[in-house]
Formats: sequence, C-alpha cells, structure tokens
Amino acid sequence: MTKIYITILSLITVIAIMAGCFIHIFNRGEFSLKPGHWNSVSDTVTLSGDIDTIEVDIKYSGLTIEYGEDAHVEYTLPEEFIPDIELKNGVLSLIMKNSIRLGNRGWNDFEITIVIPEGTELDKLNIKLDAGNIQMADIPAKDIGISCDAGNIELGNTQAETINVEVDAGNIEIKDMTADKATISADAGNIDLKDCSIELFYADADAGNIETHGCTIGSGEVKTDLGNIDLGGDIGDVQTHTSLGIVNVDN
Repeated sequence: MTKIYITILSLITVIAIMAGCFIHIFNRGEFSLKPGHWNSVSDTVTLSGDIDTIEVDIKYSGLTIEYGEDAHVEYTLPEEFIPDIELKNGVLSLIMKNSIRLGNRGWNDFEITIVIPEGTELDKLNIKLDAGNIQMADIPAKDIGISCDAGNIELGNTQAETINVEVDAGNIEIKDMTADKATISADAGNIDLKDCSIELFYADADAGNIETHGCTIGSGEVKTDLGNIDLGGDIGDVQTHTSLGIVNVDN
C-alpha cells in the first residue's frame, strides 16, 4: 500500500510540475497570436566582426546554432516579435523584447538560426528561451548556459569547460560532449547522454529518466524523484539517488 501511495503522490507531483510550466508559459505577455492575426516574416541579417560571446533571450521560437561560411542570423517570425540583433565588441545578442500570448498558435511556426564562421571558438554562450526546441552541434565554448521553460534540447559534439543545461518541461539529449564540469537538470523530462567525457557531472530530474551510454565520467551526483537511473560506460565515483525508480551503474 505504501508503494501505491508513493506512486500516486509522484504522479500528482508530475502533473503539478507540467501544469505549472504551461501556465507560466501560456499566460505571459501582452499580445495574443491566433490564426490569421499575424503575418510571418522571413529574413537574413548579415553580421560583420568577430564573435566570442553569444547572448540569446527570446520568448517563443525554435533555435539552431551552427557553423557556416559567414556570420548571419536567419529568422521566420511575426514582424512584431523580431528580436533586436546586434554584434558589438565581440558580443552577438538576440533580445526579444515583446512578450507573446500564443493563443491557438504553437512556437513551431517560429524559427531562428544563428550561423557563425567555421572554426569560431566562443568564450561564452548563454541562451534563455521560454518555449521552443534548441539544437546546436560542433561549436566549442568555454562557458555554456542553456535554459528553456518548455522544449527539447539537443547538443552534439560540444566542448566546454563548464556547461549548465536546464529545462522545465522537455527532454535533453547530448552526444559527443567533452566538459570539465556539466550540470544537467529537467523538471519533467528525460536526460540522455551518449559518448560523452565529463570530469565532474551533476544531473537531476524531478520526473524523468537519466541515462548515459558509452560515457566516461570521473565523479559527481545523479538523482531523480520519479524516474530510473542507468549509467553506462566508464563511470567513476558518481553518487546516485532516486525516490521512486531503478538504479543501474556500470563500474
């Protein structure tokens, strides 16, 4: 009976977390976007100058960061919500000042792609996104911080000294990452790492599974409230804890 009660309480917790996330997201803003109430604009902003830092603070949009021949930003957005885009003193910033109340629209209608010259190594990458999916591959940065209220995060072939990735509702998938310190957290969603090398690793999922496959991890701590932990690879001194779930660790 005790396990049944724990399961019920855990499910209530999951529902409360997800409800809180979506209430937070869909009840923000001054405007309501409904079908037929806005026109989508697609454009490219060409950038000139070296880039060592990227700062992104946007509301609702898919976001991709990738290498290319030259620096530019591509977007498909309602014209009222095109972000301020500026490259100054090595800092590329994208700031969306207007808030949006989505109504019947989803953020899948919106897309931003940041392209930086091949071989660019960033000092800092900081992303704050209310809702939308984030994708990035092959771009190294000393310090990476990614925060998303609702959406999936996919990172590939990433190199960092420190990386902090957090999502309220969504999954985090990271492949081929090398980091001195990685902190990964999800309130409601799974965390999945493949072929990563991390010296110090912290991972936390309130409701979701945490898995590593073929990873080398020196030390750290992994915990879930409701979800399984499966750490595969060369796993060192990593402490694990789950309130309700199964733990499996390769040593």
